[in-house]
Amino acid sequence: MKPNMLHASGAPQKEKREMNRKLCDTLRSISDPLYALHREMLDRCYDPASPLYPYYGGAGIAVCSRWHTYDLFQLDMGEPKPPATTLTRINTAKDYARANCKWKHNLDSSYAPELEKPAELRYKATIKYPDRLF
Repeated sequence: MKPNMLHASGAPQKEKREMNRKLCDTLRSISDPLYALHREMLDRCYDPASPLYPYYGGAGIAVCSRWHTYDLFQLDMGEPKPPATTLTRINTAKDYARANCKWKHNLDSSYAPELEKPAELRYKATIKYPDRLF
């Protein structure tokens, strides 16, 4: 390997660039929820290490080529991301694309199974306190 292909740490430049990209992604995700959502969408469709990959990429779900670029995704879906919403595919058998995606309020999504229970059973918890704390 040529000397100029190594970073001072001894890591090849390609590995160093990948580490820098991941750091930049992390920092940008903290300050930009839409960017974080975009990154997560790509990960679950293309990264076999993602825990959700078997349900998305492993099941044949992809992201349209236009949305591989964050700026075009942002242009299509709007900025900022509406509060308390999640990106949902209208037809879950189809890919992520502008024509098949919409913002859905979190309370309308399957992430709120508590709302499927009858009203009298919602949010009731049984808390048992020990007789003695010490």
